[in-house]
Amino acid sequence: MDRATAERLIGRYVTVALDTAGAGDVYHLVTIVDGSLRLRAARRPRQTLARGNRVTCISVAGLWEATVVTVDGEDLTLHLPDWTARGLPRRHRRVPCEAKVELCLDTQRFAARLMDVSLGGAAILVEPFESLRPGQVVGIRLPSGEVSARVSSVRPHRHRGLRVVGLAWADLGPESAAWVGRQVAAASAGLRQRQRGAGDHPT
Repeated sequence: MDRATAERLIGRYVTVALDTAGAGDVYHLVTIVDGSLRLRAARRPRQTLARGNRVTCISVAGLWEATVVTVDGEDLTLHLPDWTARGLPRRHRRVPCEAKVELCLDTQRFAARLMDVSLGGAAILVEPFESLRPGQVVGIRLPSGEVSARVSSVRPHRHRGLRVVGLAWADLGPESAAWVGRQVAAASAGLRQRQRGAGDHPT
């Protein structure tokens, strides 16, 4: 892994789960050294991990798998995944996600609906209003709590009364990072299951 790639990942949230569709625990990536990833739990881990466990991880680098090297209290060391050796961080994995949310701008709150989500951002449907524009920092009330996000795009929806607003998370926080991680993991597990099912039937 090159130094630039490592610096982009250090300090970011990583959700680590034994079960792909499970809740997982949120860790901070502390450092990358000796062919391994060193992480520290954002709160007391709910899972019991052991050396040799194969875990699913979700981070700003996407969805990936790794093997547990050591567990020391709330510190966790994972084997460095093969993809990091290329020095090319993966893009955020966006998954469909329908949930009622609120867009908060100054003292105003607008009902909205989540369309898709990733640890990097999301897209929501909201009724148009003139003051919303790219670059603004807004609040988004997710099922896990309120977070802040920067508006990256505003575009028309096929329904004239709605707009699709692209968001980049500014401050997701551990609770919401865990919630988003569960949505990505569950959707990814469902996709793999459907792909396996389709492979069982000749076309």
